[in-house]
Amino acid sequence: MRDVQRADLAAGRARTDRTRYLGGMATLALARPVADDYRKVALVEPLKRQLKLKKDKLEIALKAYAAAADFGVAEVSTAATYQTAELYRDFGKALMTSQRPKGLKKDELEQYNVMLEEQAFPFEEKAIELHEVNAKRTANGIYDSSVRDSIVALGQLRPARYGKVERAERTVDAIR
Repeated sequence: MRDVQRADLAAGRARTDRTRYLGGMATLALARPVADDYRKVALVEPLKRQLKLKKDKLEIALKAYAAAADFGVAEVSTAATYQTAELYRDFGKALMTSQRPKGLKKDELEQYNVMLEEQAFPFEEKAIELHEVNAKRTANGIYDSSVRDSIVALGQLRPARYGKVERAERTVDAIR
């Protein structure tokens, strides 16, 4: 995969749509293990060290997907956008489900939970923003599994806005 990626990036004027596609798909494939490595980091005690490690791995994974999106291939860009949004979503969830420090009193735990919500909120918002970018691609005639997955994710993240189900009546029944 790295050879395919490098070959396309080094092709210069010999670069074609096909080499760009192959290079983009290779870059996307190379980003997956990086994202998996990020997801393996649990936010448990010692929390400060684990949080730094998770943030560092998040940045590396985000850069890997950004590199894939830079190829300018629709299928690769939609997949990279979806995966990036899911990384942000995952980080917000990880904050909310992180291990709580031991010895907190009820009031302190409540304040800690509120602080975590405040910390997680921007990550969820960023995930929504990126999923919306993917969903808006349908206006340009781009619809693939990653766009569909972003639309599904939006239905979960903002059900009041995106989780609606259309109601249809059969025309003949409506006339009667």
